Amino acid sequence: MNSKKSAIVNFIAEEFSSFIYILSVVMGALLGGVLVASIPLCAILVGFYNL
Repeated sequence: MNSKKSAIVNFIAEEFSSFIYILSVVMGALLGGVLVASIPLCAILVGFYNL
């Protein structure tokens, strides 16, 4: 029983760590995309403001 329980705990821990990794990669990609997209938007806004 104990070895089976530890195997389940190890499996959950591995799944959780991979899920956290994927989540962090996705969040990083989203943040990077937002930053890259906001640079031209800010430039356009500044250009309109200077008109």
